[in-house]
Amino acid sequence: MAPVYIAIDLGGTNVRAARASVSEPIRLGRIHEAPSHARDGVEATVEAIVRVARAAAGKAEIRAVGVAVAGHVDGRVVHWSPNFGVTTKRGFRMWRNVPLASLLERALNAPVSLGNDANTAALGEYWYGSGRGTAHSLFLFTLGTGVGSGFVLRGEMFTGFRGGAVEFGHVVIEQSDEPWLTGSPGPVEAFCGARGFEMRFGATPKALAQRAERGDAAARDAWTQYGRWLGTAAGSAINAFAPEILAFGGGIAKAADLFMPACLAQVRRVAVPSIARNTRIVVAERKEDAALFGAVALVRERAK
Repeated sequence: MAPVYIAIDLGGTNVRAARASVSEPIRLGRIHEAPSHARDGVEATVEAIVRVARAAAGKAEIRAVGVAVAGHVDGRVVHWSPNFGVTTKRGFRMWRNVPLASLLERALNAPVSLGNDANTAALGEYWYGSGRGTAHSLFLFTLGTGVGSGFVLRGEMFTGFRGGAVEFGHVVIEQSDEPWLTGSPGPVEAFCGARGFEMRFGATPKALAQRAERGDAAARDAWTQYGRWLGTAAGSAINAFAPEILAFGGGIAKAADLFMPACLAQVRRVAVPSIARNTRIVVAERKEDAALFGAVALVRERAK
């Protein structure tokens, strides 16, 4: 049986894994999913990753493994991740300086590459989505429980010094006296992530989208306001990175018809016109599996 790559998307609720062909064209196999045990300590999470990776590989030899994980990732180490840790009598202790690549290599006997989940998703969207592997650059917002972002320039992730760049979910867009969960006063994800959305509008994005589609005026107004917040973030990203493509991915992007008109109008107010006119704003083609495709691209990039 031919060797395979294993792509892993490690989230705070579940871990997903799929096998991928080593040669072009890249195809993902069946996605295997299980609880990630994010709050049960490093050992429990590593065991969960190993189980789904082996299930995805089946009887095939694992050539290499790519892992997309939320948090500050630098090379082989997860320096900080508020989604993972262990619950003790004194509270929750989040991951700090976890050598995740080494731990997985010992268990799977294969080389492991790590990437921040949003950066890795941007890489997947660049190579296997709207970027087609030919765009000059692509900026991706992942609109999920929180807001992630990533930037790919000429086919390579831009991660800054020590892997901490492009955390646009933590960029402040509206001053607030009450700090958000991450400590920032009024960051993008407090307005544009699902958790912040529900706190502000009293309903989940899915529920409010259904109401808006039935003609509920208040729900439509809420999505218009959401679009303005997102447009402020997107316009600022265009000013900072001047990408050829700016894409919206993640679960909330399914409601793009409801928020995109207000979002685009706000981008025109915020972004420098001569920069913005060169940026194509789209809904990501890889809304749900960009991180898995990006994990494959990560492995292939580092195997060169």
